[in-house]
Amino acid sequence: MKVRFNWKILLEKSILNFVLFTAFFNDWLRYKNSDITLFRVVVILAILVCIKKTPKLILNLVIFFGIFIAVNTFQSVFFMYWNPFGISFSWYYYVKYIYFYFCIFAVIAFVFSLYYIDKKHFNKEFFLMLKTVSIIYIIAMFFGDNMKNIYVNDYGAYLVAIFPLFYYEMIKEKKKFAFAFCVLTIYLLFIRDCKLDLLGVILEISILTALLLRNSRYALARIFLFFFIIGFIFICVIILNSSISINGYLVQDVVKEPIKRILEGNPYERSGSSTSYRTNVIIYGIEWLKKNCFLGTGAGNSGRLFRAFIPDNKIIPIWIEKDLISLHNAWMEICLEFGILGIIFLLLGMKKVFRLMFLPKKTKIQLIIITIGLSVWVWVMAPAGILSSYYLFCVFAGLYLANKDEGVIV
Repeated sequence: MKVRFNWKILLEKSILNFVLFTAFFNDWLRYKNSDITLFRVVVILAILVCIKKTPKLILNLVIFFGIFIAVNTFQSVFFMYWNPFGISFSWYYYVKYIYFYFCIFAVIAFVFSLYYIDKKHFNKEFFLMLKTVSIIYIIAMFFGDNMKNIYVNDYGAYLVAIFPLFYYEMIKEKKKFAFAFCVLTIYLLFIRDCKLDLLGVILEISILTALLLRNSRYALARIFLFFFIIGFIFICVIILNSSISINGYLVQDVVKEPIKRILEGNPYERSGSSTSYRTNVIIYGIEWLKKNCFLGTGAGNSGRLFRAFIPDNKIIPIWIEKDLISLHNAWMEICLEFGILGIIFLLLGMKKVFRLMFLPKKTKIQLIIITIGLSVWVWVMAPAGILSSYYLFCVFAGLYLANKDEGVIV
């Protein structure tokens, strides 16, 4: 029986994919140096498709976003009255960041809509899109010196986010393209000095290798797993106590010292470097949450808080003229802006990851989800912030749906 080609579905999927592609390249498709981007303009096109094809999904989005606005309003107003820095309420920031978060919710809704429109081909087409974007990002990182609006830490984070997919295909499916991607990613992260992204890849390789050994049907693999874990710990101890450096940075200074300071609650005197600033964000963030009884600052206000926190003479010079700064830490940004609700959200996500870990046998998608879930806490500190990292939400939503498509819902 001949299957009739459905041009209507193709058009709907094309619109959704086009809008998602504008989200992936949000920084490129920007009007001068403003916050106006092509994605934030054409997002309405995909919303219209979703309203027609998945009205229940849009209804849920509206309800959830309405709750988000109510919670955000309370937190923003409370923060403005309670903060000791004299930070006043700003309608400009309030509306701006509500719309930015709406765009994040919209990206997730578009991925879900693609799934519901064509479940049969979703996995194949979605991962093809992710791989296509990865090729473009790799090219951009190669020629970044000659291109505008190239943020290597952001692009590096995306490559790290899908690295487990390629690493699995390289090890288990012997795909040559996957091998080339893995080698190029590690090389680019090294030459571009993306330290956290590179550390994230090392963690992902270690975690996924251990999971594959644990998931193997061969009894001998369990013995290898034991020696692999012991060897990994031994190598880490040696490296962290040695004078080994990467691109001129001692591993001790960029890994061991920050961890020690975070555990002791001892911030760097100045937040003038990548390492010291990211470390202080965690220390000051935890301190603020305790003082604020785990109530959030409201969307976008974490950047204003940290600008007030850090004196001009102790911050990166190019940020002195700004009235808000990027945290470079997505999970701390969520915790600070949404308080206990943000923390619960992150813990629920980790709960799902741990439930997958204890399954007797794991599928390809489940292994990838576990690997990302355990390593994301490190490499997600590389991008500037959460509000333009649409690619991360796209990857997370797609992996959730791919796992659901395999009949496993956690």
